[in-house]
Formats: sequence, structure tokens, C-alpha cells
Amino acid sequence: MDNLRLFLGIALPQPIEQALGRVAQEMEPALSYRKWTHPADYHITLHYLGNTPKDKLPDIRLAAQEAAGHTQPSRLSLSAPGTFGSPSAPRVLWCGIEEANDDNTVAGSQEADPAVSPLHALHRVLGERLQERIGYEPEARPYHPHITLARSCEGERCDKSATQELWHTLAAREEGLHAVWPASSITIFRSHLGRSPSYERLDTIPFP
Repeated sequence: MDNLRLFLGIALPQPIEQALGRVAQEMEPALSYRKWTHPADYHITLHYLGNTPKDKLPDIRLAAQEAAGHTQPSRLSLSAPGTFGSPSAPRVLWCGIEEANDDNTVAGSQEADPAVSPLHALHRVLGERLQERIGYEPEARPYHPHITLARSCEGERCDKSATQELWHTLAAREEGLHAVWPASSITIFRSHLGRSPSYERLDTIPFP
């Protein structure tokens, strides 16, 4: 049986991809990350499924449709970067996400209250539907919506404060980085190893 490396997430509008890509391109020579994400691969992960039998795709789509039907309208914007891993040798450099629903502004990636965050609610409901449909077990760790910019920093140029200072300098010059856009759909992605861009969009499930 054919297996596909799959995950579900929120794709970015092309102008946001391009603006973020321009800033990342200017950050790259100043930082010591070994691998930078291709702008076409920028996304906000909801759930990573990994190697999955191809014949489960219809059930995955049904789970995504059910979750999309419970999704509140949400507007997204980019926020300051952060890192995962050791401060001296971060594993991941990410761009934060700020969100707002119809009632109020919701805090960004590091401070979002899961009780009011539309992305956290979508993550929870989608995980439940995937569990019911294909037996997927959601990760136990807290959900942290973000966009991965780079991986594996080694050397002297990994400092978080310097990274954020560089970001703010470049962001001030990149007007497109400050746009707000509506989250409009769930995308089913396929990951291809050894390719750049790496992610193929197999299906898009719009919100109501």
C-alpha cells in the first residue's frame, strides 16, 4: 500500500509568502542556520500525520470538512520571531502569528489563550475529527502556531535578541509584512523529501 507523508495546515497568501521570503533572505547571511525554508513552503501547521496510507485521504478530507464547519472567522498577521531549542543552538527559527476573531484581538503565538484563540480551537477540533476518522493520536504538547523560517543554528550567530533586532530593522522596511489576511481554508499537504520547495498541496477545504 502506498504511503504519503502528510500534514494539515493553513497556507499563506502569495503576497505574504513573498514579503516574508524577502525578509528571510536578508536575515540568512547574518545568522548561522544551516537550512532555510523555501518561501513556497511557508505555512502554519495544524497537525502532522507523517507516513499515511493513500487510501485514507478521503477520510482525512472528511475530518477537515467537519472541523472547517466549526471554525470561527479569524484574521491573521505576522509577529516577531522566536526559537525552539537551546538558546545557544536553536533547532528552529520561527515567525510568530497574531490572530483576531470577530469579537476581539487574540494574543500572538507565545501568549495566545487557547480558550479564545480560533487557531487553537481549529487545532483541537481537527485533532478530534482525525482521531475519529483515521485513528490519529494528536500530540500531547501544547499547540504553538508559527511559520518555520530556518532550522539548526550552529556557531556564534544564533543569539535570540540579535535575531529579533535584525527582524525589527528589516520589517520596518518591508511594508507587505504588516498585512492582515483572513484564514480561509485548511490545506492537506504532501511532503517530498529531497525537493525544494518540498510541499505539495493535495487539497484545500474552505471555511464556511
